[in-house]
Amino acid sequence: MNQISIEKNIAVQHKMPRFVLFLYVFLLVFEGALRKWILPSMSSVLVLARDPLVLYLVFYGLKQGWLRNAYVHIAFIVSFISFIVALAKGIHWSVIYYGLHAFLLYFPCIFVIPHLLSTKDVYRLGVAILLISIPMSVLVFIQYISPKDAWVNIGVGGEGSSTYAGVGSFIRPAGVFSFIVGLVAFQGVVGLFLSWFLFDHKSRVKSGIPFWLLLIVLGGYIAMVPLSLSRTNVFQSAFIFLIGVLPALKKQKAMSNLFLLLAVSVVAFIAYNHFAESFDILFLRFDEARNVEGNLLEGALGNRLLGSLLQIFEVETPFLGYGIGTATTIAISKYGYPMVYWQDAELPRQVYESGLFLGGVYILLRVVLAVQLMAKAVRLQLQKDCAAYFFMPCVVFFLLFGQWGNSAILGFTTLSLGILMKLFSSHE
Repeated sequence: MNQISIEKNIAVQHKMPRFVLFLYVFLLVFEGALRKWILPSMSSVLVLARDPLVLYLVFYGLKQGWLRNAYVHIAFIVSFISFIVALAKGIHWSVIYYGLHAFLLYFPCIFVIPHLLSTKDVYRLGVAILLISIPMSVLVFIQYISPKDAWVNIGVGGEGSSTYAGVGSFIRPAGVFSFIVGLVAFQGVVGLFLSWFLFDHKSRVKSGIPFWLLLIVLGGYIAMVPLSLSRTNVFQSAFIFLIGVLPALKKQKAMSNLFLLLAVSVVAFIAYNHFAESFDILFLRFDEARNVEGNLLEGALGNRLLGSLLQIFEVETPFLGYGIGTATTIAISKYGYPMVYWQDAELPRQVYESGLFLGGVYILLRVVLAVQLMAKAVRLQLQKDCAAYFFMPCVVFFLLFGQWGNSAILGFTTLSLGILMKLFSSHE
């Protein structure tokens, strides 16, 4: 059966799981809006609303034989051991589940998604996310200039505020998400699709999205960088577009892409001028962080990213850790578990919870898979133009260093890596 027949067969053979997957994507983007504005009384239930969907997809994947790989087998085994250890330590069952669901459900689901999406689905999904990003930018701007107790900034459950303190009187808005981390993760996926469609002409034509509309999305995307007041958003945006623009700078393509690069530069200049004050406030945020954490290399990049690889050996923890899930957001906020100083660093958290041995296995799963995916993306890009190349940044800021203790980041990690693997299969 050829690739075209396989693509057509997907929609026919896997109708129900595809519906579940698209429902998952809908909840991933709009769960926060439901929890804040539409169904605030069901906020505590909706926080895990995606999990039954992921459970269904994983069971379906097992039934179809799609999860017969070492990554999933090891994840299942280590998760089972972590479950036994946590029970022995008397950890609250909700905390155990919240700690386990990353590798027991979401990680295997990454390998299911490529079998349920057609290449056309990926293009349609990309266009939909880019279109959603336009009103999202408008909402974030309104939240940014509004008081933190305004209706647009209301918190989950219809109480408090979904914003975090920013610089002075300026707050970090959350868009339709429960908190700023969800917005930043969403912006990561927007950036991946935007970079892909901007710098890959063939894919832009296949997607059917007009170039002028991409430039509008780009303007909103650039505006979101200072409005979010998030350093993570700055780093991931810069990395995404650095990776994306490199193929356009090849000698044989430089002249043909001159208009493209000029158009992108003009939009970036206009967006910067219109939000110059917001960029100034963002720079103040960096100054404040530097006073606390040190310079850029020592602070945000050193501690949160590269430094987290070294911090795993600095964690003081029992051999089997303090219990899976005990350093996640829900354990700290709802069950009173102590906040650890490396809460923003994902890899030390896993060692704290599971010990150096089991935690090391979790980390190795992520590192080895990341190296494999990045090597494959670069190799295919060198051999021929490869759409998967433009999704390579998600391997770094979602798979390697993404804070999987947060449900929104975990959800976007699963989606983006599933799409990356689908793009690989479309080039084989």
